[in-house]
Amino acid sequence: MSAPPANEYIDVSTIGIDTVEPTPSPLPTARPLQSYWLATSPSTLEGVTDGSAQVPAKSDVVIIGSGVTGASTAFHLAQTFPQNTRITILEARQFCSGATGRNGGHLSPASALAYTELAANPNHLARFSHLDSASSKRTATTTTTTTTTTTTTTTTTTQGVVRKILEFEARTVEGILEVVRGKEDEVELVGGKNWHLCFQDAEVDEFEQSLAAAQDAGLTDFVGLVRRVPKHEFDQTMKSPRGIRAVYEIPGNTMHPRKLVQLIYRAARQRAEQRNIKLEAFAHCPVTAVEDVAGGEAIDGVYRLKVKVGEREVLARYVVHATNGYVSHLAPQLAGPTGVIPTRAQVVAVEPVNEAGTAEGATTTPAAAEGQGSTRQIDNERQGAAEAIDSGADGAPPTKMLWGMGISAGGGYEYGHQRPVLPSVVAERTGDEDAVVGDKLKRVRRPLFVFGGGREYADGREWGVADDGALNDTVSEFLHSWLPRIMPQDYEGSDVVLEWTGVMGYTKSKDPFVGPLPRHRRGAGNGAGGEPGAATMAGQFLSAGYSGHGMSRAFGCAEVVASMVVAEEKGEAWTPPQWFPLCYLSALPESQEGAETRSKGCDAMANDGQGGERGANVRRGYDGPEEAKEGKTEGWPAGDPKKKKEKKRVPTWPKVSKQKRRESGLRAPGAENEAVVPRPVPPALRRCLCLGSAAVQAASRAGVLGGGAAARALRGLVPVLDLDLGFGPSWP
Repeated sequence: MSAPPANEYIDVSTIGIDTVEPTPSPLPTARPLQSYWLATSPSTLEGVTDGSAQVPAKSDVVIIGSGVTGASTAFHLAQTFPQNTRITILEARQFCSGATGRNGGHLSPASALAYTELAANPNHLARFSHLDSASSKRTATTTTTTTTTTTTTTTTTTQGVVRKILEFEARTVEGILEVVRGKEDEVELVGGKNWHLCFQDAEVDEFEQSLAAAQDAGLTDFVGLVRRVPKHEFDQTMKSPRGIRAVYEIPGNTMHPRKLVQLIYRAARQRAEQRNIKLEAFAHCPVTAVEDVAGGEAIDGVYRLKVKVGEREVLARYVVHATNGYVSHLAPQLAGPTGVIPTRAQVVAVEPVNEAGTAEGATTTPAAAEGQGSTRQIDNERQGAAEAIDSGADGAPPTKMLWGMGISAGGGYEYGHQRPVLPSVVAERTGDEDAVVGDKLKRVRRPLFVFGGGREYADGREWGVADDGALNDTVSEFLHSWLPRIMPQDYEGSDVVLEWTGVMGYTKSKDPFVGPLPRHRRGAGNGAGGEPGAATMAGQFLSAGYSGHGMSRAFGCAEVVASMVVAEEKGEAWTPPQWFPLCYLSALPESQEGAETRSKGCDAMANDGQGGERGANVRRGYDGPEEAKEGKTEGWPAGDPKKKKEKKRVPTWPKVSKQKRRESGLRAPGAENEAVVPRPVPPALRRCLCLGSAAVQAASRAGVLGGGAAARALRGLVPVLDLDLGFGPSWP
């Protein structure tokens, strides 16, 4: 693989993703490995039918996928979709048996430790700048123990974008916690904190720089949530772990993800029943195709899509793709590096060698594990941990957790936590493999430590691998050795009880795709990945590509998708929620005026001379300032979208040599208010948006844009969206 150009933005966590072939993902394998979560949660659930025999012939909304995205979409639609309707969830395998049912069990939002990483990503600032009005502002109220301060930030600045992303993940986690409030024991929630372990001085330096940059950017509320743990504290708690240079405490939770999704689905059904919405889920119903109805005429005037499930077909008005890493199976235009890459993760469940830890923590009993006790979530301010309450059952001696918080390491590649209870084996499971797993879990005498990661050591980093029925031997070797090597007192000679894999969905920018399903592959075809109307698949939406952050993103992203479906159903223009990072959008939904303004918007984008923002907003049917609606602002579309305007000629560059352009510092045609452009922008980039020079300079001064990206942005040459999520070509 050739080295990237010196001025190319590089994200080390996605190195190699460009080499993945644009091959659509297969259906999930029929014989996946058994995960801890699947083995310790009910295999049957009220409202979930096995097989396709009873799948309805017609449904108003079909949701494909029953993980956290699918269940959350149903949850939000149950509250907002019109009454007397039907919502159907289709799952290829068991209910919640994909990535959600195979992850590491964490529910932790991004923290200020990630500030420089988020701020250096040009995709964030770029895509915000063309969708957010330059005048849009948000007000954040930060409460401390002594004062309450109010700050106003612009969402088109780097710090504004990062704040919105951090707030979005925090809001998403809080939304889930609100759903489970009072039922924490059902999902085995341990709440309060996560410890990030640093093994390299360089990582410590990066985090300190990130915290300083976040502080300078005004994100003091998020910086205040991070605590550097004193050495004596983590030595005492973790019994002198080996090789740790520093530990940072950040907000975080752990829980049983499949039980969480089952709870969300039950809550969705309760709300649906109250509003006379029929909500059902069907397992072992793999969808093989989603097609427009023949002839393009909606059946019964409303059913415009056909969802194929084996030999059956379901007529639908709307379809939501909630399949994450598998999304390109039904949407091949999302295959490859410009779409969503299936990426395999690997996890182990390890039994500690000690009968009890020395740190203060939680106790549990075999009776509690069998459902005769309960687990309550408590505040993990400093010393607390999840606590299992002995119901006085069989009198078995309690087993103490080693510690109660989750951990992460290796820049986030590694993650783990100890379960607060002993594994409860589901009795109704059948089959040879389930019996073997059940026997293993029944022999466990101490709460298991669930630990995942290590794919950075695999050839190809598991990019493009969609098989969760097999293990990677190199990753296994790493996972089996990590706990004994770092914490030998508790894990040397420990037994790996279970090991499994799961398929995540990654994007090159690490931002999810949320919104209308694009019709074309990004960068190939008119309007791919950014325009409404003809550039999107009518009636189809998606939320996928969480890039390892699904638990802290999916619930909120599902709320946005649900709002788009409801807006279209009501015939209303969709209004982006103030709290949603618009850089996550796959495309902007069609508004009432969008179709009529789309064609002239393309011309406006190529000609407006203001970095393309105005033309882009016209092209997407996006409302500009109030003055624009009245036709008072020059350069913005007038209020009447049907009014024809004279087509402008695309500006051309003066026919002078490159050397003379560099010497004279020629500006782009019409860009009198923009940065000096010492080199000509290639014609292919005329329709690309560019970062405003003021925003880039501010970001550069704050040290939050990577050197190459900042330098190129300051020359006005950073293409930021157009049809591609890559960060633009390099020029000589």
